[in-house]
Amino acid sequence: MATDKTLEIFFQNCDEEYCSVHAFFSRFQENPASKFNCGGCDYTANSCPAANYLRGETDKSLLQFKFMEKFKYAEENREKKTLGWQEIGFRWVLNGHAKKFGELYDLNGDDFSFDDIFLSN
Repeated sequence: MATDKTLEIFFQNCDEEYCSVHAFFSRFQENPASKFNCGGCDYTANSCPAANYLRGETDKSLLQFKFMEKFKYAEENREKKTLGWQEIGFRWVLNGHAKKFGELYDLNGDDFSFDDIFLSN
């Protein structure tokens, strides 16, 4: 079960232009369900459907998604094109980032940074 601390990290950059919640659900479908629109949603309230759904995920899976999200942004900026989640998932695994994330999470919980993964590879 996702903790409030992880949900806070997950929802921290949701605004009108970009939302991690929409990105998370877009991995499974092209147009995330509008019921997961979190604009102005209080994710700590039981009335937030996105937060209620995400509480069923583990902290580890949500944090790994946030790291993959940063990786996707960096890859898209580097290549100057939009990349799909499937492509990012392949790269994440093939470049050893998934393994490194797992090792760091198992050792430190959530006490490590994006740079800890990428500066060590």
